[in-house]
Amino acid sequence: MPYVRVETNVEVGAKADEFVAKLSKVVSEAAGKPESYVMILFNDGLKMSFSGTLEPAALVTFKSLGLQEDRCAPIAERLCAFLARELRVHGKRVYIDFENLDGAMLGWDSRTFG
Repeated sequence: MPYVRVETNVEVGAKADEFVAKLSKVVSEAAGKPESYVMILFNDGLKMSFSGTLEPAALVTFKSLGLQEDRCAPIAERLCAFLARELRVHGKRVYIDFENLDGAMLGWDSRTFG
């Protein structure tokens, strides 16, 4: 159950659906989870400053059940490479907030995972 939110000051426009579909596959592969459990939320064209400039930047939130600490660095590498390729956002202008979720505190389909 990876949930990934990408917020960026880059305007994607009409290609947003394509970006979300590609990101969903990247997240599934990087997390080792079926894409049927991946949720993506994408907000582009935001007012965002990073390191005192308005150059392209992104904030990524990555939440998942059973997220192991040793998986975060490889996932960060994959996400930063994707954002550099697709949005032209350099990895030095990306923060990724990882969170391992407790199944008892996450609901889906009228129940929780715990």
